[in-house]
Amino acid sequence: MTTICFRDGILASDSLVSWCSEAGGGTKYEAIKLYRVTGQLPGTNYGEYLVGIAGSVPAGQSFLEWLQKGGEPPESLVKDRAEADVLLVSKETGKAVVMDAAGAVMLENAPFYAIGSGRNPALAAMHAGKGAAEAVEIACRIDLYSGGTLQVMQFETQALPVA
Repeated sequence: MTTICFRDGILASDSLVSWCSEAGGGTKYEAIKLYRVTGQLPGTNYGEYLVGIAGSVPAGQSFLEWLQKGGEPPESLVKDRAEADVLLVSKETGKAVVMDAAGAVMLENAPFYAIGSGRNPALAAMHAGKGAAEAVEIACRIDLYSGGTLQVMQFETQALPVA
């Protein structure tokens, strides 16, 4: 799946995507999991967001399209809300919000947080004082479904792959 972390204004992610078929076999590849989006969620002002998505790629893309358009979530996202988790940071508040793909809030205003299959080792690393990028690197050593290139994003800079 993935590891996405937020701490001190930094959003960090691995880049590994894995896909397995029920018929057997699977593959893995690298993908971008962090996005800078201008949009609006219900009950919020139009603004700039950093977004990290863990889970289903189609559900994640639908979430990004919805965020950019605003309004109510599309029926497909409401139906498949459990297919993706979103870690969203508002430029206006600088705070992280964790929600499902249909916008149901699961956690607000945590000083740090992580989503994805590498969530537990990443949270442990941040509880021990590590930053978001270090927490992703640690989770990638432990979690079978996290790996690839480290991606880092904050409001003052563009997304940067880190070696």
